[in-house]
Amino acid sequence: KSVLLCILITPKHIIIIFFTERGLIYIELWMIICYNNFIMEDKILISNIKGKIAHSEKYYTTMHTEFLDPSQQAVAQPQLIGVSHTFEGGYEEAERKVLFIMPDEYTNADIEDTICVIRVAVSGNKPLTHRDYLGSVMGLGIKRDRIGDMVVYDNGCDMVVLCEITNYILQNLTKIGRQNASCSQRSIRQLRRSETEFDTKTVIISSMRLDCIISGVYNLSRNDGADKINSDKVQINHTICNNLSKMVNQGDIISLRGGGRFIIESIDGTTKKGRTVITIKAPK
Repeated sequence: KSVLLCILITPKHIIIIFFTERGLIYIELWMIICYNNFIMEDKILISNIKGKIAHSEKYYTTMHTEFLDPSQQAVAQPQLIGVSHTFEGGYEEAERKVLFIMPDEYTNADIEDTICVIRVAVSGNKPLTHRDYLGSVMGLGIKRDRIGDMVVYDNGCDMVVLCEITNYILQNLTKIGRQNASCSQRSIRQLRRSETEFDTKTVIISSMRLDCIISGVYNLSRNDGADKINSDKVQINHTICNNLSKMVNQGDIISLRGGGRFIIESIDGTTKKGRTVITIKAPK
């Protein structure tokens, strides 16, 4: 017989420690031999896109994906070389977009028949956030990839969605949080434009290495910053990076899962002690 003392989990191993009848402690170590979720999801996305390209070419018809986030769009790009395509999210600066794969000749009708706008009006006085609207829609059982960007304004919101789910939303979305809501359908051309507001901040770091920037911007210790990077929680320009010494450049977009994202707005020189001064901007 043996008694389980504890289980230790690291990003790459599971360590199990037992106490045996003979008083001996031993460790069994397993490597986790499986793809990380993001790698498997990328493989599925690439396979899906290749299938749509083949179908479009064979039947000379327009095909489209669900809404893709910036990371997924970056994964898709290498598959689209030489392929007639466009990414559409309702407006140029949209973050989440649908990929359309199409013959050389197409009309905007292909896009307008696929994505549209749900305009939500709320009756309460309490300010609502993007999270409130998104949570209420997903609370109806709708998957995230059916929903694009949301433009939130006073007493309402414009949601970009796949047209296939509009009737369901119109019939079932009656509240945002605890506030009553009414919904109507609009053409994608009637979408209210989003103007993102940014906060700027000056940060002093030891170098432009990724681990130094993550630690400096998020006020983490060097070790904690390295753990975030090694755990695949950090992206540069929408691509996961686990290289601690990766040099970051002006204009790069950096995000930390659970911590938001920011842009390296400028590199402003060095201090007397040789530390680097940068300016970042992050969405409010």
